[in-house]
Amino acid sequence: MLDPDVVQESLDLLSVVPSVLEGRLSSYIPQWSAAYDNFVDAETGVPISFDLSKPYDADILVRHTCGGSNLSINLLKKLVLQDSITDLLRQRIENIGRPFGAVHIRNTDHQSHYRPIIDQMAGSILIPVFVAMDSLNCRQYCETVFGRDNVIHFSTLPDQESPIHSNKNFRSAFERNSEAILDLLTSALSNEYYKIPLKRDDHLEWYSGFSNLAENLMRNSDILISLLGQTASAKVIVEKVSAWQNPNPGLRAY
Repeated sequence: MLDPDVVQESLDLLSVVPSVLEGRLSSYIPQWSAAYDNFVDAETGVPISFDLSKPYDADILVRHTCGGSNLSINLLKKLVLQDSITDLLRQRIENIGRPFGAVHIRNTDHQSHYRPIIDQMAGSILIPVFVAMDSLNCRQYCETVFGRDNVIHFSTLPDQESPIHSNKNFRSAFERNSEAILDLLTSALSNEYYKIPLKRDDHLEWYSGFSNLAENLMRNSDILISLLGQTASAKVIVEKVSAWQNPNPGLRAY
């Protein structure tokens, strides 16, 4: 499901854990809580989560959180893409048409020192390079350094430097969600993938959940192939990318 508006009325009829969201699952507002170090329901102050060790009889369990860590890939073992998304991914791969590099940068709500790292990549990164990022300024800088003709992107970004997940005015929910999923998978299907650390006051290396998930998918090709499903488009994607791959795809963390 990529657009909750399509099933809004149905969502509000479901039994839910946490129960405070029943009847308003499609419209609840998450709010960050320093006390819980996570999101709570703005109306009730109840954490939007559940005990992962317990079974539940509810129709739907809601865990509104961040920081998927390396465990987030486990969810993808249980999911398969909608056929329409696999078809769009096939179009992307056919559009690229040859082995390619990929780089992910997050630089809106979180910042990164991406410019010197992009400069360092120039001349060594596999061309063409697919860029997955939330910042139009970052994308334009990549085009300047690598050359506009060498940079590939498919997603639409807002003119203002604001997080895609909180900017609901420039694209529909379906478009924002599907493009994020497609950017993740395109990165994971690349021959060389680069992730760039976020800024931290303590100077420790810290990467976005998106960056890590793309890398983990690249490392776990069985999960990636399973996620694509068994459609004709999935078969084309696997055949093309397999023909391009080296035995050990490149994974670069700066």
